[in-house]
Amino acid sequence: MRIGLLALARPTFDLGLAEEKLAGMLARLDATGHEILGSRGLLMDAAANRAALEALRAGAPDLVLVAQVTFTDAGFVAEVAGAVEAPLAIWAPREPRAGGRLRLNAFCGLNLASHALGLRRRGFGWLYADPDGQFVYENMAHWQTAVRSTTTQLAITRAGMDSFELRLDDGDLYNIVTVEASPRAPGGVDVIWEPDDLPLVAP
Repeated sequence: MRIGLLALARPTFDLGLAEEKLAGMLARLDATGHEILGSRGLLMDAAANRAALEALRAGAPDLVLVAQVTFTDAGFVAEVAGAVEAPLAIWAPREPRAGGRLRLNAFCGLNLASHALGLRRRGFGWLYADPDGQFVYENMAHWQTAVRSTTTQLAITRAGMDSFELRLDDGDLYNIVTVEASPRAPGGVDVIWEPDDLPLVAP
C-alpha cells in the first residue's frame, strides 16, 4: 500500500516535542513495510501545505494520512478531502497530562477536522495514540479499501456525569475503535444533560 503522509503543525506550539512525536510516527509507519510518500517534516504554513499536497497527488497514494502533530484549524484538512479521492485518515498523538498549557493540543485539531469532514459527508478513519505506545497497527488496513468512518458510541446517565472520564489504552484501540461500512453523516443534536444552575469554573 502507498500511504501519502501530510504532517501538520503550527510554530506556536512546542516544536521540539512535535518533532519527537513525528519521528516516532514515521518510525511506526516505516515499520509497517508500506511505501510512505509525502512530507517527512512538519508542514507549518499554507504555501508548504499546498506544495506538499500537489506532490502527494502526483504520487497517487492508496491512502492519505494526515498526521495532526499539533493543533491546526481544519481548513487544510478540508482542502485535502476535496482534492483526493483516496481514503483519508487522521492520526493525532497523545501528550502527557502535566497541567498548564497543552504543548501540542493535537486532539483539538483532530476534533475540528472531524467536524469539518462530517459537515462535508466525507468518510475518514482516525487514530489517537502515542507512537511509542502499544497499539495494533493493522487497523490502518481497514482504511485501505474504501472511504470509512470511525465512531465511538457511549451511553452516559445524568448520575454518572460527575465522574465521567473517557480513557482508551493504546493496546485496546483495535478492539474498541470499529470501522463502519457506511460514510459518516452528521445527525441531529440531542441534549444529554443540562445543569440545575449555572456552573462556575474557577480561573
